[in-house]
Amino acid sequence: MSAAGNLLRSNGGLNLPPEVCLRVAEVLLDIELRAIATFARLSKSLHSLLKAYEHSVTLTTSIHDDRFKYVNSLESTILATPPTCGPVSALTYEWYLEVRYRKSLIDFLITHEITGMQGSTNGWPCLDMSIGEVFVREQEFKRRGLHLLFQIADCTAGITDTPQVRRKQAQTLECLTAVELATLGCLVEVVGQGFFTITRAALLGQLSLNRAKRGRGTYPQPSPSDFTSSTLAVPPQIPWDDLATDNWLRECMCVFEDRLQRFGPYFAWAYVAGHQNRKRRPDLWASQELQEGLDNMNAFELGYTMSYASLQSVVWKVFCRKAGCSLAESWNVAKGMVEVEMAAY
Repeated sequence: MSAAGNLLRSNGGLNLPPEVCLRVAEVLLDIELRAIATFARLSKSLHSLLKAYEHSVTLTTSIHDDRFKYVNSLESTILATPPTCGPVSALTYEWYLEVRYRKSLIDFLITHEITGMQGSTNGWPCLDMSIGEVFVREQEFKRRGLHLLFQIADCTAGITDTPQVRRKQAQTLECLTAVELATLGCLVEVVGQGFFTITRAALLGQLSLNRAKRGRGTYPQPSPSDFTSSTLAVPPQIPWDDLATDNWLRECMCVFEDRLQRFGPYFAWAYVAGHQNRKRRPDLWASQELQEGLDNMNAFELGYTMSYASLQSVVWKVFCRKAGCSLAESWNVAKGMVEVEMAAY
């Protein structure tokens, strides 16, 4: 009988039992994420076996794995990457690939300048400890905050209607504790400021470069192609004349924070590093999302459309109610809660 009919066969002609084939699948899944697809194509019987025991294989491979700690892996359904691909169900091979990828996203973002908390000018949560101790606790704070972002994004899996998305996210925020809301709110502020800082530096750097290239005197209006050398997923319509006031950048920051909570940490990665994926180009998706958000904001200001409060404002509203403080006090109260938590890590 052929190997195709008997799952797998050794070089000596010995047919391997299903239990051995499944164990091989578990090892492959843990070592090389995408090798499971190649393995399944070896025979129709093997493909059927792996599909029948999909939950068992992924559960065995993922259980008690610390890499899954902050990726919201306990939910029955989560957003896929990119979010436009739709949701994925737990304990499927697609789910396993997704949660492992999320671990790499966390590792990238907690060390990237977009989540930087160095310096005291922004008033971020800080501790009176050695630099090494503070660094370790800041990393843990970021992991927990990113985990909460995954939760807020994943609760919308399978939902596309904006009012329903907002309602579901608001319900999820209500289920968080005051400390969790403080962590989420502070991290979004940190990432939002990181977005503002790196985007402002990149845009003003490009503006100076254009001026240097074209000589002194009257500076012609830059074209959209002037910023094509950047790796950031900036909106395609840049009002270069408004950069000096920071107003447009702050509007972008508001939209960025909103999309960050809508789509999770992946959106931050797509903005700063999506250009690296030349096949899917998630940076173009992030750029269009930012532009759409800006267009909606302008349409609302002109009275053309209705709008929704930013989710960050909802976070602070719920936090104030649970923490028993006013909006004016919210930042200092949240910062204090986060600092107490960081000291206890």
